[in-house]
Amino acid sequence: LNGMTWTYSPATLAYPYARPVIIDTHQLSLLVVNVPSFAGSSGGALFDDNGRVVGFAKSALPGTSISYFVPSDAACKRLIKCKR
Repeated sequence: LNGMTWTYSPATLAYPYARPVIIDTHQLSLLVVNVPSFAGSSGGALFDDNGRVVGFAKSALPGTSISYFVPSDAACKRLIKCKR
């Protein structure tokens, strides 16, 4: 990969469901996850224990390990037609 690497961090959901969150005056239903997020993480995938993508990194609460993820089903509905 020409020196490029990937990282993995175990995470836990802070809430068992997508929670309405206001970011930059927009209300979104996001997964709130206890995992550190860093610059460049936006768009990165969040996987469940079975390797399924359940969300995509959106933002983080500065100075904490709280990160916000767009649920994959919500992203799928907006971007492509999902196969169920």
